[in-house]
Amino acid sequence: MLPPVTPAVLKANPRFEALYRDLCNNKLNKDGTTKLNEKAQKDCDITTHDLRKLRIQAARADIIKHGLNGLAISADALPDELQENVEVLSAFLNGEVSKEDIETVEMQVEVLRGNAHRIAKALSTQLQRDSDTLARIVDPSNPPQVTQLAPAARSIKASTHDLSEELASYRLSLTHDAVAVHAVQREIMETSIRLLEQSICGLVARSSKAKAEYLALMAEGMAKKLTLKQGELLSQVYSSAFRETLSNKYEELELEVRAIKRKIEKAVRAVEAYGKEGTMRDMAKEYAELKAETDRVKEEIARLEDGR
Repeated sequence: MLPPVTPAVLKANPRFEALYRDLCNNKLNKDGTTKLNEKAQKDCDITTHDLRKLRIQAARADIIKHGLNGLAISADALPDELQENVEVLSAFLNGEVSKEDIETVEMQVEVLRGNAHRIAKALSTQLQRDSDTLARIVDPSNPPQVTQLAPAARSIKASTHDLSEELASYRLSLTHDAVAVHAVQREIMETSIRLLEQSICGLVARSSKAKAEYLALMAEGMAKKLTLKQGELLSQVYSSAFRETLSNKYEELELEVRAIKRKIEKAVRAVEAYGKEGTMRDMAKEYAELKAETDRVKEEIARLEDGR
């Protein structure tokens, strides 16, 4: 029979499935033999019948040959004068006699023909013992009669054939079931892995993303709130009245700085005049006074600049 094919393969290849179904249903028998038409089947049956007859004849000849071999090695099955003749005939049937000894064998055959009934009786006795042994092999607890060995053998053969076909059917069914089980197992594994990914990675990722978005929103809200607070503080600190006061103070300081710079220029000119007209003592005195005044003015300028 054809090897089993999984349903998934057949489903994936429709043309191959059609060919496979045609071979299984229309071209081949369950045992793998080819299905024939009526005429071919009739010829096959005739050939099978002839072959069976030839096999029966060959089996009978083989049984007689093996029986003679058994008689040849039995010490008490035949008288001594026939024992030697049976041994020669057994050797001839087994192909152990050369061409030079053919005449001797023919003489022994003539003797055997005259004593055929005695040899047949001994052979029948031996075959009966073999048949009893076969009967005990068939059913040790209740051996069948010798005449029932053939029907029993046919029954065993038919039962074995049926069991073989049933076993093949069970194997095919088991193969399909195994494929189905593997498919279900694979689906279960894929689903389990997907659920694990969603439960471990997916939830954590979504939770982290949601937390980050929440923190970003909170930060944005805090930034806007701080901006509003800064505006409120600036509006409170730098009010219009406060800015006007600062502007007036800045103008006053500018005027004072200009006046001081004029004083410095005037003092420098006075020093230059003293240098030209006064004595050295007067010049030293005036220079000391001018130096003190200059230092005082510089300190005042520095104080004003710091206050600005």
